[in-house]
Order: sequence, then C-alpha cells, then structure tokens
Amino acid sequence: GFLGICNSKFKRIGFNNTCISNLTAAFCITYSFIKNDDCFRFLVGGMGDFDGMCSSAVRRAKRNYPNKQISLELILPYLTQELNENKSYYEISYDDVVVPIELAGVHYKSAITKRNRWMVDKSDWMIAFVYRDFGGAYTSLRYAEKKGLQIINLAKEI
Repeated sequence: GFLGICNSKFKRIGFNNTCISNLTAAFCITYSFIKNDDCFRFLVGGMGDFDGMCSSAVRRAKRNYPNKQISLELILPYLTQELNENKSYYEISYDDVVVPIELAGVHYKSAITKRNRWMVDKSDWMIAFVYRDFGGAYTSLRYAEKKGLQIINLAKEI
C-alpha cells in the first residue's frame, strides 16, 4: 500500500509499501511537509510494515503539531470481518476508514491494485520504499510516475 498526502486545503502524499527498517526517514519526510503547510490528508493502505511505520509517523506528527489539520485515512480495497471485530482499534487509529465506492463489485484479486490506483489518483505526492522492479508497489510507483506525482522513493535514498 502507500500513504497519500494532499493539499489544496490539504496536501496529499502517498506512502507505498515494502519494508524499511529505519522509521527515521519516514518521520523526517513527514515532518518536513507538515512544517511548511497547515493541512494534510495522509492516505495509507495498511497492508505492510512500511504502511504501519508511515501511519506511526503521521500519528506522532499529529501529537507534535496539534494546531495543524492532519488527517490519517486508511483506504481499504474491500470490507473485512476484522474491521467489524476490531472497530474500536480502527476508530482510535485512523481519522477515517474508506472503501472507495469505485471498488464495489470488483473481484477481490484485483481490488488491491485498483485501490492503489485510486490512492495515486487522489494524491499529489507519494513516499515509497520500492527496491525491486516487480510487484504491486512497483506497479503503483510506475502509475504515480505516469500521473506526474512528486515521488520520494526511500529505497533510492539509502
């Protein structure tokens, strides 16, 4: 998955998946955006370690900058039983949980790819950790490049 940040009133940035052992990079990038603007909407897919680290970075930023409008939204490809069973966790952890209406009726095997495209379409920026040239994260990164998003690929920074 990835996290998107939006600004117009909001700045959208997408965090793309795979893994990163050092959360510092995600924190630094998140804070550099937040210092310069007042409103942010972070979109995250919530399906990997990197998504979790980015969500953690956004939650920390929300605590450190309570005067800024920072929203963390979990974008799911479909409804799950876990969402119902752990409703209080999701309500505490995210400002909103969204299953895009455009994904209604989509076969579950293609739903994650379509959700990722939806997130890219809603984002101005993408923060990624993509180190290989195949897979869902790579496909999302390529789509974001074609759409002209500003992209920070942390795998290239290391």
